[in-house]
Amino acid sequence: MGQSEGMVSAKCKVQSAKCKGPLGDGAKGDKKGPSTHKNECKGPFAHAEPKMTTFSKILGKTDTSKTLSVPRKYLKSLPSFNGGHAVEFQAIDESGFVWTFKCSIRKKGQYRKPVLSKGWLAFVRNKKLKVGDKIKFSLNQTAAATPFYRVQAEKEVKIFGAIFGYSPIIATFP
Repeated sequence: MGQSEGMVSAKCKVQSAKCKGPLGDGAKGDKKGPSTHKNECKGPFAHAEPKMTTFSKILGKTDTSKTLSVPRKYLKSLPSFNGGHAVEFQAIDESGFVWTFKCSIRKKGQYRKPVLSKGWLAFVRNKKLKVGDKIKFSLNQTAAATPFYRVQAEKEVKIFGAIFGYSPIIATFP
């Protein structure tokens, strides 16, 4: 999975002779092809395309004991600070539990790296995260719904001491 992803997979909600296949992918039944398909379809949710802006990070010592340091390049995928230095937002985990996190940046200086503080250590303890585990945040947006964040924790999987990959953590409730 890449650091930034886009996802499009929905059917047109409008019953039309020109729109029978997946969204403008040139499929059989999509007479106009990808460039003009959407222009032919009408309706409020005809082409609500979910988009996921994702960042993931392999956790270090500070990430598991104090705050999660968010790579600065992902600042734009976080909620707007509206001129302030801190913002609270909620993220839903794989079990459907809603976590509240506080993200803040330094008030002064050029190095304005964002960190998650409030709620972060409770999440770490609940998921039993350790150095080397991975965290993923994604912003799900559609034209039809309010944007929301998802958070997923993954355990590092080792075989004979070598990192083999990552496995999603089975849901536990706080």
